[in-house]
Amino acid sequence: MILGKKAGEKILSIWWFAVLVFIAAGILSGVFMFYNLEGDVRLLHAKILNEKVFDCIEENGFLVDGWMSADRGLAKKMFREKCKFRASPDVYIRLTIGNSPQELVFGGLSMKEDCKLRLDGKTKLSKYFPQCYEEKRNLIYFKSGERKIIDVEVLVGIKSLGERTGKLK
Repeated sequence: MILGKKAGEKILSIWWFAVLVFIAAGILSGVFMFYNLEGDVRLLHAKILNEKVFDCIEENGFLVDGWMSADRGLAKKMFREKCKFRASPDVYIRLTIGNSPQELVFGGLSMKEDCKLRLDGKTKLSKYFPQCYEEKRNLIYFKSGERKIIDVEVLVGIKSLGERTGKLK
């Protein structure tokens, strides 16, 4: 304060409140954006689960012993025990080994047609429709002491959309 003049302090206090309002508005907008953000990780989840299925049935490019000789019931049991898969209505897994008409199907069977539509790509679908990921690999297996190559296809569908990153109560 210079010789009884208070005008400088009043102007400084107005700017101080303006800065505080600006900082508060930034914090509130950041919190609002964070709590309204929706993350859809279904496709990423499907890709990871697809890779885990391949890790379960193959070792170094070779089909694990037992998958070719096993009947459908035994193959499902092997898949549950070795891959530690729990059935869920929100997850669909289809495993096709070779040209056999038999497929191993696990989880939400209602998603079979949904995944066909999703992978077809000709139909515009809702954001709540399941995300599906399909991958085909050539694996080596032994039959009668001879090396053979077989096509293995895994299709994974994920229905659960998840929730917002945070919730305001």
